[in-house]
Amino acid sequence: MIGSVNFDRAAAYYDETRGIGEVAMAQTVELLLPELAHRGHVLEVGVGTGQMALPLRAAGASVTGIDLSGAMLERLVHKSDGRARMSLARADATRMPFRDGAFGGAYLRWVLHLIPSWPTALEEIIRVVRFDGAVVVQLGNGARGHQGEIRRRCCELVGISGKPPGLD
Repeated sequence: MIGSVNFDRAAAYYDETRGIGEVAMAQTVELLLPELAHRGHVLEVGVGTGQMALPLRAAGASVTGIDLSGAMLERLVHKSDGRARMSLARADATRMPFRDGAFGGAYLRWVLHLIPSWPTALEEIIRVVRFDGAVVVQLGNGARGHQGEIRRRCCELVGISGKPPGLD
């Protein structure tokens, strides 16, 4: 089986090609903060360059980030003037170096399709988040292939429609 996708090669240009804009980021933080901030430490799986973690941290969330890519983590620290003010670990989402129930919540975006054994990654997230915690997943928009399979299965497991909001 092919391993998870490592984004070392994209670290230098990732933010310029994968950003969501300041307004959208502010709105996303506004939505996530009430769900996560009061839960204690929260985990971002696939933290990358900190696009989501840094604004959440600045807004008051206690974030720990993991990523398979050392170059992406280095970029995150660089963007933070050498002081990320959050715990970071170079780790695989399918084998996290945390104890059971270590986090009050977890979130991930645009990452499950990069993990061939994504069900194992979800099991790991469930393992490291407390039983009363929250897990927020942004699946992306792919409807075909591996990404579509992930979207359909996740929606089935949590009992929601996989149909994008606003479409008939």
